[in-house]
Amino acid sequence: MPEGVSPKPIEHLREGVRPIMTCVGTREDFDFRLDHLVQYFNKSKSFPAHNIDYDAPSYVLNKNDFLNGGDGTYVISIPDSRDKFSQGYINCTGLIIAGIKKNGEKVSILSHQDPDSFLSDTKEDFVRHLQERLQEILKICQPGTIDAVVVGGNYLPQPNFNTIYKQHYLDSISLISREVEKILGFNPRVENGPKVVVGGDDLYFDNENRRLYFLRRKVNPETGSFTQATIDEEKNKWGNN
Repeated sequence: MPEGVSPKPIEHLREGVRPIMTCVGTREDFDFRLDHLVQYFNKSKSFPAHNIDYDAPSYVLNKNDFLNGGDGTYVISIPDSRDKFSQGYINCTGLIIAGIKKNGEKVSILSHQDPDSFLSDTKEDFVRHLQERLQEILKICQPGTIDAVVVGGNYLPQPNFNTIYKQHYLDSISLISREVEKILGFNPRVENGPKVVVGGDDLYFDNENRRLYFLRRKVNPETGSFTQATIDEEKNKWGNN
């Protein structure tokens, strides 16, 4: 069965506000593919889930008001009440932010960003766009209702490439955590660390229930939730450091 990561009481959330619950497992654990998961969650919904499609051309992303740095760079959704999913996180990381608006409506943001781009050529644009979304959700949501989680990334021990992949992962977590902390006042949790086998991760976020379904080829059995502050301790669990 998929593992549900239920954090201990979280300081930045007020009493009674549910944190993002991450259910992480393989496709075999879930016993269905992501398209079935999406279909299941949408069959009685008035509005379909947002597909945060990293592979979509930028003009399509722009039509949906999804912030991006051009084709094959990064994409950050709008904050709204619709469910969200994104597929094929290989080297990429994803950031999920959930909050409750002043009228009680639950909203969320999902991103999909490639370190080959957002750590170099489009870094300035990515930081500006991320700050824009963080400021937006901070403005519209009640204090003490915003939570954030980071998933995905690659720590594969492959000859000639592993150093780049590993450093990209560490730099990704550092940059995203720094920007979230700067605006929202807390460090996001990182769930289950990076992948250590070949294959992409898929995400599906149930907005109303603040539940993240995190599908990957292999779950890191010794890694639960952690933050940037303890990443040096955690990375010793991922091998070939």
